Amino acid sequence: NTPNTYFVTLHCPPGHHSVMAELWFDTPEAIVKALFHNDPNSWSASTLAIFFVIYFIISCWTFGLSVSGGIFIPTLLLGAAGGRLMSIGARMIFQNSSWISPSLFALIGAASMLGGVVRMTISLTIILIEATGNISFGIPIMLALTVAKWVGDLFTHGLYDLQIKFHEVPMLPWEPPSEHRDVLAPQVMATPVTCFRMKEKVGVIYSVLNEQCHNGFPV
Repeated sequence: NTPNTYFVTLHCPPGHHSVMAELWFDTPEAIVKALFHNDPNSWSASTLAIFFVIYFIISCWTFGLSVSGGIFIPTLLLGAAGGRLMSIGARMIFQNSSWISPSLFALIGAASMLGGVVRMTISLTIILIEATGNISFGIPIMLALTVAKWVGDLFTHGLYDLQIKFHEVPMLPWEPPSEHRDVLAPQVMATPVTCFRMKEKVGVIYSVLNEQCHNGFPV
């Protein structure tokens, strides 16, 4: 029964249109564009909710695979779908309100989702303003990104920061760890300082590298 049910759900007779098939079988870029620009009644709340939950699980699963799946466009797609879903809820609460625009809700949702994942603010605002071609969206996008970053920082680090830590990539952060903020430089430096001159003999460099246990030296 499963193949027949699948066929009936996603394949329509001539002259009909399957909104579920449009969300699943088009490219992510085309789906994001459709969520930004399609009519308000293009998708129902149940369709968007099912798509959001399943796509969220798939995105979390595929991001950890050793394939070039990416997270930028899928996160935009999830946020746009969530924004559309929020617009439907807002229309149910505030009926006949002209300020509820599904396209604007989708844009703000996409910005919030992506900002909460990667913790980008100013650069992402500029990217989305250039993508939409409307500078009037700058203030709501910036507010959404700022709130998303603040809320995300209350619970955990950004996704890229977590990946850097997980893969043990050597990177010097902007701020020292909380347990090392009271440590002064004289407490961790050894004396006398081992250094090299601007022009040094190979024998001196060779002997110093053999004697020392570290490999960073001032010049």
